[in-house]
Amino acid sequence: MTSSGLRFEATRLGALVRIRPATEPPAVEAGVPIPGDPLWKRPLDIAAAGLLLLVSLPLWLIIALLIKLTSPGPVFYVQAPVGRGGRTFRYYKFRSRRAGADRKARGGAIF
Repeated sequence: MTSSGLRFEATRLGALVRIRPATEPPAVEAGVPIPGDPLWKRPLDIAAAGLLLLVSLPLWLIIALLIKLTSPGPVFYVQAPVGRGGRTFRYYKFRSRRAGADRKARGGAIF
Protein backbone atom coordinates (compact mmCIF):
# COMPACT_ATOMS: atom_id res chain seq x y z
CA MET A 1 0.00 0.00 0.00
CA THR A 2 1.33 3.43 -0.84
CA SER A 3 1.06 6.56 1.29
CA SER A 4 -1.91 7.64 -0.84
CA GLY A 5 -3.80 4.47 0.11
CA LEU A 6 -3.54 2.82 -3.31
CA ARG A 7 -2.73 -0.88 -3.36
CA PHE A 8 -0.74 -2.59 -6.08
CA GLU A 9 -0.38 -6.26 -6.92
CA ALA A 10 2.48 -7.96 -8.72
CA THR A 11 2.18 -10.90 -11.10
CA ARG A 12 5.24 -12.89 -12.06
CA LEU A 13 5.52 -13.56 -15.81
CA GLY A 14 8.68 -15.67 -16.15
CA ALA A 15 11.58 -13.29 -15.57
CA LEU A 16 9.29 -10.23 -15.73
CA VAL A 17 7.00 -8.83 -13.07
CA ARG A 18 3.82 -6.97 -14.01
CA ILE A 19 2.65 -4.38 -11.48
CA ARG A 20 -0.87 -2.96 -11.64
CA PRO A 21 -3.35 -1.33 -9.30
CA ALA A 22 -5.18 -3.88 -7.15
CA THR A 23 -8.91 -4.08 -7.76
CA GLU A 24 -9.84 -6.31 -4.82
CA PRO A 25 -8.98 -6.24 -1.13
CA PRO A 26 -6.19 -8.59 -0.02
CA ALA A 27 -7.25 -12.23 0.38
CA VAL A 28 -5.69 -12.54 3.85
CA GLU A 29 -5.04 -9.82 6.38
CA ALA A 30 -2.29 -10.30 8.96
CA GLY A 31 -3.62 -11.55 12.28
CA VAL A 32 -6.92 -12.77 10.84
CA PRO A 33 -7.44 -16.53 11.18
CA ILE A 34 -7.90 -18.36 7.90
CA PRO A 35 -11.15 -20.34 7.74
CA GLY A 36 -10.37 -24.03 8.13
CA ASP A 37 -7.29 -23.53 10.31
CA PRO A 38 -7.36 -25.89 13.27
CA LEU A 39 -8.03 -24.23 16.62
CA TRP A 40 -4.94 -25.88 18.10
CA LYS A 41 -2.51 -24.23 15.64
CA ARG A 42 -2.21 -20.86 17.44
CA PRO A 43 -1.49 -22.38 20.90
CA LEU A 44 1.00 -24.77 19.28
CA ASP A 45 2.79 -21.85 17.57
CA ILE A 46 2.99 -19.94 20.85
CA ALA A 47 4.27 -22.98 22.76
CA ALA A 48 6.91 -23.73 20.09
CA ALA A 49 8.09 -20.10 20.06
CA GLY A 50 8.30 -20.10 23.87
CA LEU A 51 10.29 -23.33 23.89
CA LEU A 52 12.67 -22.01 21.25
CA LEU A 53 13.13 -18.83 23.29
CA LEU A 54 14.01 -20.83 26.40
CA VAL A 55 16.41 -23.12 24.52
CA SER A 56 18.20 -20.18 22.86
CA LEU A 57 18.38 -18.04 26.03
CA PRO A 58 21.88 -19.29 27.06
CA LEU A 59 23.24 -18.28 23.65
CA TRP A 60 21.66 -14.82 24.01
CA LEU A 61 23.28 -14.41 27.43
CA ILE A 62 26.71 -15.41 26.06
CA ILE A 63 26.38 -12.92 23.18
CA ALA A 64 25.35 -10.13 25.58
CA LEU A 65 28.26 -10.92 27.89
CA LEU A 66 30.76 -10.90 25.01
CA ILE A 67 29.48 -7.54 23.75
CA LYS A 68 29.72 -6.04 27.24
CA LEU A 69 33.24 -7.40 27.86
CA THR A 70 34.71 -6.41 24.48
CA SER A 71 33.41 -2.86 24.08
CA PRO A 72 32.04 0.02 26.13
CA GLY A 73 28.45 1.07 25.72
CA PRO A 74 25.08 -0.64 25.82
CA VAL A 75 24.53 -4.25 24.77
CA PHE A 76 21.41 -3.48 22.73
CA TYR A 77 20.85 -1.07 19.84
CA VAL A 78 17.39 0.52 19.93
CA GLN A 79 15.70 1.95 16.87
CA ALA A 80 12.23 3.43 16.32
CA PRO A 81 11.23 3.07 12.64
CA VAL A 82 7.90 4.20 11.25
CA GLY A 83 5.45 1.36 10.72
CA ARG A 84 1.97 0.86 9.34
CA GLY A 85 -0.30 3.86 9.66
CA GLY A 86 2.64 6.16 10.40
CA ARG A 87 3.03 4.78 13.94
CA THR A 88 6.53 4.34 15.32
CA PHE A 89 7.56 1.26 17.22
CA ARG A 90 10.76 0.32 19.03
CA TYR A 91 12.84 -2.71 18.33
CA TYR A 92 15.96 -3.98 20.01
CA LYS A 93 18.88 -5.91 18.59
CA PHE A 94 22.37 -6.79 19.74
CA ARG A 95 24.76 -3.94 19.04
CA SER A 96 27.25 -4.81 16.27
CA ARG A 97 28.88 -1.39 15.84
CA ARG A 98 30.51 1.09 18.15
CA ALA A 99 28.16 2.85 20.55
CA GLY A 100 26.76 6.01 18.91
CA ALA A 101 28.19 5.16 15.47
CA ASP A 102 24.94 6.11 13.75
CA ARG A 103 25.12 9.62 15.25
CA LYS A 104 28.85 10.10 14.59
CA ALA A 105 28.93 8.96 10.96
CA ARG A 106 29.27 11.81 8.47
CA GLY A 107 30.74 10.08 5.44
CA GLY A 108 29.26 6.65 6.13
CA ALA A 109 28.95 4.11 8.90
CA ILE A 110 31.69 3.64 11.48
CA PHE A 111 32.37 -0.02 12.29
